[in-house]
Formats: sequence, C-alpha cells, structure tokens
Amino acid sequence: MKEWRIIIFLAFSAAAASGDVVHLRDGSTLEGQVRRTADGYQITTLDGRTAQVATGDVKSIELKRAATESPDQQYDAFARFLAGTSDPKKAVQRCKIFIAENPGTPTARKAAHDLTLWQARLDQHMIRIGANWLTPEQVAQQSVQAHQAVQAIAPLVATENTAAASAALAKVLAVAPKDPGLLYLKGLVLIQQEQLVPARQAFEHVEKLLPDHAATHNNLAIILWKTHALIPALGEYDKAMLAAPTNRAILDNVAEALHLLPENLKKNAVAVRVLQHFQEQDAELQDKLRSQGLHRAGARWISQEEYTARIEAAKAAAEKKETFPSDLLALQYRLLEIDRTIEEDMNILNAMRQQSTWVVYGGTVQYPLPDRYYHLESEVSRLKAERLMKQRQLAQLPKTVRESLQRTVTNDYTGKQNLIGVSGTPGLPPTTQPTTQPS
Repeated sequence: MKEWRIIIFLAFSAAAASGDVVHLRDGSTLEGQVRRTADGYQITTLDGRTAQVATGDVKSIELKRAATESPDQQYDAFARFLAGTSDPKKAVQRCKIFIAENPGTPTARKAAHDLTLWQARLDQHMIRIGANWLTPEQVAQQSVQAHQAVQAIAPLVATENTAAASAALAKVLAVAPKDPGLLYLKGLVLIQQEQLVPARQAFEHVEKLLPDHAATHNNLAIILWKTHALIPALGEYDKAMLAAPTNRAILDNVAEALHLLPENLKKNAVAVRVLQHFQEQDAELQDKLRSQGLHRAGARWISQEEYTARIEAAKAAAEKKETFPSDLLALQYRLLEIDRTIEEDMNILNAMRQQSTWVVYGGTVQYPLPDRYYHLESEVSRLKAERLMKQRQLAQLPKTVRESLQRTVTNDYTGKQNLIGVSGTPGLPPTTQPTTQPS
C-alpha cells in the first residue's frame, strides 16, 4: 500500500495531473482535474463539482498527459483515445475536458469538431460494429442481413463446399464481424480445412457472445482434445452439459472422452466433476430413450433386439464358465469309463475266440462264435467312436468357453468425438437432436 502511494506522489511531483481518470476501489471512476491534497486527492469533474477522495479509496490513476507535452502531442494522444474507444459517452466527456484545458487553441478547435461528431453518435445511440458506427435501426437491419447470410451459407458448410463458404463468410463478416452465427460457421469451415487454431479462435468469439451455447462448447472441446489439451477439453464438455442437459450428441462425446482419458488424469478435479455430471445426465437420458427401445452401450446406442441378444449371450457365457470344471471332469471320467469297458470287452472277445478254437489231429478247428461275440464286437466299435468324439469335445471345451465369453465382448467405443455441425448454428431453427459430424 505504501509503495503505490509513493509512486502516485512521485508522478504528481513530476507533472500536474489534469484531465485524468481516477479508478476507485468500488469499481467506479471519476474524470477531471486531479489535485494532490494532504488527505488524498481533489477531483474537479467536468460539471464543475469537486470531490474529495481518500488515498485508500483510489485503486489507480490513469494519467492523461504530462505537463511537458506540446499541444500537438496532447491532441495526438487524445485522438488515439478517440480512435480506440467504443463508448460515445466517454468520448464526449474527454472532448469537453480537452477543450476546457486548451481554450482558444487550434487543437481545441479540432477537439470541438470531434465533440460534434461524438455528440451526434451519443444522441443517436449509435453502436460501433467493427470500423463502422451504426444506429439501432441499422444494427437491426444488419442483424436481419446476417441471419439471411447464415441461412444461405449453412448449406455450403454442410456439404463441405469450403471454397464458396469461405468466400461468402469473408464478405459478410466484413460487415457483421460479431454475428455469432457467421462466426460459428467460420469455425466449422476452418475445421474442415484442418486449421485448428483459427477455428478455436472463431468458436471462442462465439463463446464470448453466447456463453451458454452448448454446440460451441462441444466443438471447442473437440479442438482442445485434438491438440492434446485434455483437461481444458473436459472443462468445455462440462459447460456444454450444463448448457444443454441430457443432450445425446454431447453425452456420447463425453463417454468417448472419459473412456480415452489416461488413468493419471482421472482423479483430476475437472475430470471427477465431468464424470459426476455425465453419470447424472446419462441416467436420465437412458430412462428417456429406453421407452424408445434404445439402450446405452459404451458411447453407442443399441436396439432392444441387440440388447436382449447381448443379455442372453452374457447369460450363456456365464453358464458355460460356471459349468466348465464339472463338464471337464465329466468328459475325463467318461473317457476313463470307456477305456475300462473297451478293455473288459476285448478280454471277453479274446476268451471267446480261444474257446471256439480246438486242436484236432495236429490241426485247428474253428467252431462258430456265439451271437454274444458279435454283439460285444459291435459294442467295442461304438465305444471307440464315442471315445474319439469325447476326446474332441475335451480338446474343444476351453475354446468353446473362450469363444462364448468373446461373443459378449464388443467394442462400443469408436475413438471419435463428433462435432455439432450446422444444425447447432446460432440463428438457425433449433432441432430436436443436433446433427453431428466426425471431427
């Protein structure tokens, strides 16, 4: 506090402060001739009133000129102020102060001419648009023309006719540089031309004019994400969700972003807040779309039929996984049982063949085998075929379970976050669901 008081005191010791602007700590300003007093400052305002201001109430003092400046230098500084201001009221006040401080001089006569111009602007309530000063009627007319231009240029942007759209936008923005619809379309065209930095600037201009425009926040988030500014991108998505709660296009983009967010950023305060808002709004959106037969799957929406099929596939996979140990044991046990039965039957068959063979007078005689022999032989062949089948089933069992589980795993994330295109343009008739396009 003491240091800035010394600075102000030295400034006033070097040059008398006249026609300066005193900025007070309550946000108000006083303009006129400033004199240093023992208790603070005495300001003689334009209307002749005198105000005493304590030193502690002064935030800063804007020195208009130094006493050593020549009249021409003073006027040059004064003219620069007029060229840079968009406030006719302040300009009129400055003109009157300059004339009062330089009575009867050529520069005062110049200032009187300036005063006439600025007083006319003040009386007509004119507004500065770019380099032009317009009356309210002219501003209204310009707004209508800008709206018509937006409607005409939007189809060019939608069809990515960037050359024609760029030329048309440049022409109309020269007349209406602060129209949010035109700036929004400009941002879309610049993205189509892969000029991300100028596109971001265009959307930031829209954001300043329309702080609650959800489509602008969405598109800014995508640009920031593409330039690896992940947390700022989430911040823009948060603004988009707050501006347009339960918007399907925006929530799908947020789902993609949260899925791709690196683990080390998931505990960031912005990320935590975005996740909370997403979960709250998405639960409401899911309730709404469920009545239409749509269900959330990652960042996508699937039909009732696909949703039912997924549930059944998941149930079947769970059952296969659960019964896998018992199925494995059952196959192994059955193979052991088959091997044991085949071995027993083969022993019986061998015994029957031996019993039906006799040695008579130095030779062998084969008596007919009983019917049971052929029944057993057929049974052995059947068991061998079953054993082969069970061995194949045993080899396939892990693969069957694995494939069943794989059928339940689907890639429900595309890795893409979609722009809200011309349907989100300010000034165009709103749609129920903004049309998106790949970023």
